[in-house]
Amino acid sequence: MSKAFLYFTKIQGWLPAKVLFKWKVLFENKKNQDLAIPKGAMLVSNHKALLDMPMYLELFFKSPIRFLVGDVVYDTNIGFVGWMLKHLLCIRVDRATMDFSFIEESVKQLKKGERIGIFPEGQLPRNGKMSRFTPSYVMIALQANAPIVPVYTDGIYHITKRAHVMVGDRINLREYCSSEHPTKDEIQACNEIVLNKIIEMGRKVEAFKAEEKKKKKKVTFIQKLLMDGGRVVLSPLILFYRVKKYYVEGEEGKQKIKDLERGIIAANHQSFADPFVLNASFWYRRFFYTASEALICGVKGVLLQAAGCIKIDRTIADIKAINRCADVLKEDYLLGIFPQGTVAGGEPHTGVFLIAAMADAPIVPTYIKKRKNIFKRYAVVFGRPFKTSDYCKGRLPNKNEMKLLTEEFMKRAEECMEFAGTLQDNTDRSKTNGN
Repeated sequence: MSKAFLYFTKIQGWLPAKVLFKWKVLFENKKNQDLAIPKGAMLVSNHKALLDMPMYLELFFKSPIRFLVGDVVYDTNIGFVGWMLKHLLCIRVDRATMDFSFIEESVKQLKKGERIGIFPEGQLPRNGKMSRFTPSYVMIALQANAPIVPVYTDGIYHITKRAHVMVGDRINLREYCSSEHPTKDEIQACNEIVLNKIIEMGRKVEAFKAEEKKKKKKVTFIQKLLMDGGRVVLSPLILFYRVKKYYVEGEEGKQKIKDLERGIIAANHQSFADPFVLNASFWYRRFFYTASEALICGVKGVLLQAAGCIKIDRTIADIKAINRCADVLKEDYLLGIFPQGTVAGGEPHTGVFLIAAMADAPIVPTYIKKRKNIFKRYAVVFGRPFKTSDYCKGRLPNKNEMKLLTEEFMKRAEECMEFAGTLQDNTDRSKTNGN
């Protein structure tokens, strides 16, 4: 009856478990990617949460596993927990009286071809650190001559997150013993082998997650969809502003901007219209660095978000916003920044250089020339691009290098402003480097 209940539970619980845990299974040996636990084998795992056991029951769907469970949990009267554990054929471990009959029972079941699961820590981790393993599982494995399947779980069980599990190569502890009756030192040595194996697997899982995080797209499909919808909504602004682009370096500069896959368009800031003018200058997707207070102002805030604005809190050192800007640049987007911060003008804030250095992106000094009236065209002048790496010894600029970068930016920005001053009329078509 209990065996039938175990299979019934696994079948009924598989889909909910898949939705909850969303497990990502890694294998230590990529040539042996099998989730089937062989008959007469032991699953040995670290212990992260109470959900470890139900997760393993469903993960190793084809392999019914009988887990060793402490008496406190096994005998509980909370809900149906105790009743469930008994009918899932769990083996009771009486830790209060130091009763070792569970060893005999486990050996018996392993010799019958059953699979045994155990968490040698015997308790949940304290301060997030793995506890030492008690060696009772070593004695069980040696007496039953059972191979050990080491497994590591990161214990992240949440509806919005993903659990990562690594399955290791089988370990035959008999290979590390000199006789049929191993000594205390040999048992402890076997325990260390399994413990170190699972610790190493944990490091590999964390390294995989770190690499996965790096590769994860920071700009999601939904964000792209919203931006594309915003571009359609804002498309009439192209006709309204009728932006005419100019290049300080002429045709060569025009080609540089055209070939720019990632970069920072650093422009002067004169009015609320500036993000929309730059938006009308580049039809493809681009982002803007915008003060947080601007994004909470009714219709204006909605329009700015549709234009692809990234919120920055100017009252604090907003590292999150800086990292966000660097991330979108690394995915080969353009980022529009108004380094002066406000329409009042002044020297550029150094955050633009930090973002450029983090993403290894060029900075394009840009000048927006306001039109005299709505019947005229806006003029946007693009200056000579430069990279922070040309002025920095390290990856990120220091205080002196920030000063040098500020001076270089101001110099190139003034070139754009002087060029804009030579334009007699924004509707002038005599300039060969405009379009």
